[in-house]
Amino acid sequence: MSDARAVELYPPAQPRRRRRGGPPRAGGEYGLEAEIDVLLRYLETQGDVDDDRLPEWDEFQQLAADYEVRLS
Repeated sequence: MSDARAVELYPPAQPRRRRRGGPPRAGGEYGLEAEIDVLLRYLETQGDVDDDRLPEWDEFQQLAADYEVRLS
C-alpha cells in the first residue's frame, strides 16, 4: 500500500474541542472532572483555590515566565 493511500485511510486525528462551560469530555471518562474543575478555577481566579497540590499564584507566574508561557 502506498503512503498516499495510508493517508486517505488514516487521516490525522482532529483535536478534541472543549465543551463550553465545562471540562473536556475525556475528563468524565477517566473520573477527572473534579481535578479539571479545580485547575480551571485556579486559572480563572489567579490561584484563589484551596488546594495544597497547586503552587501559590506568584510561584506559578514565575514558573510560567521561566518557560515563556503567557498567562492571559
